[in-house]
Amino acid sequence: MKFYELVYQFSIANNAKETFYTYVNFYSECVKENLDIISSDKHMSLNVPIFKDIMDIPNVKSIFKYPNLAFFNPSIVYGMQKNTRVPLKIDYSISFESNSARYLHDYINGNKVTEQSFISTLHTILENNYNLDPMFYMLENFAKGNDTKEFYLNIISIKKLMTCDMNHYHRTKEIKSIYQDEEIEKIVKEEIVYFKNEFQSVFEVAQKQHLIMRIILLMIMTAKFKIKGTKEEKLKAQFKYIIKFMSERLKTIFLRELVVALNYLEYDSKSDKKEKKYRFFNKLDSQNKEDLIHYIDNMAWDFTLARQLETFFFIKTEPRYRFFYSIYLHL
Repeated sequence: MKFYELVYQFSIANNAKETFYTYVNFYSECVKENLDIISSDKHMSLNVPIFKDIMDIPNVKSIFKYPNLAFFNPSIVYGMQKNTRVPLKIDYSISFESNSARYLHDYINGNKVTEQSFISTLHTILENNYNLDPMFYMLENFAKGNDTKEFYLNIISIKKLMTCDMNHYHRTKEIKSIYQDEEIEKIVKEEIVYFKNEFQSVFEVAQKQHLIMRIILLMIMTAKFKIKGTKEEKLKAQFKYIIKFMSERLKTIFLRELVVALNYLEYDSKSDKKEKKYRFFNKLDSQNKEDLIHYIDNMAWDFTLARQLETFFFIKTEPRYRFFYSIYLHL
């Protein structure tokens, strides 16, 4: 079996059960090809109660949308074969992207915020004491070289939310930090300096990853327009084209991006496109070349951010946990 055919079998699995049976059925091929990470359970978050509660909140999404990745290692597979439980320690946090950080800053500083669902989400997060962190937002902006005053003020607002005086909040529903403004500003300045110094290598890697993600997006578009044929023949040929390029030119198989590419190309081949889950790619239908380049650049950052977080946690992993589930607050 060719490698692209093996990966294709995993990519068409609809849930973790199908993925596991695919793994069992093609076990020897997986060992031969050293395929350790496979996809996917689209409803993985629903299997963990706190994730289900969080994912039910408006404006909250997992960064693994297309779909979540399931990581299989020997202990998990052995446990499933023996029908025994395999303990997994999982942590999570809710991060911010640029728009949600700006809205938070406006809201905390008394400016008008028209997105009522966003305001409701903020209060839900506080009332349930969910974990928050600014890493997603900081990684995104530092990797882009964005170190503006607006970014700094947004980080201060995120920090105020994270250090909210809950006694004051329960009485007034007002978000107020337990620290004075001067103390918050000092803390944020120190954290920014630390973050820049400690994770400079992560930002440098992100620049290279962004370039690769742009190339992959261009290859998806090339496969879409270059390869013709019947629906089934075209899809397999497109998938093979992308995998071959990754293997021969990039020397790496980017599995998450393959899942995205396959699902998008499947959706693109449909005559009735009522589904909205791949609106992410609609920007690529732009007829304006300058807009198209701009959209590809921004979309490549969306792809890159997930890998930035993975790099971050690979370097600074929390020893108590084996898996980290990252969620972000969006608009």
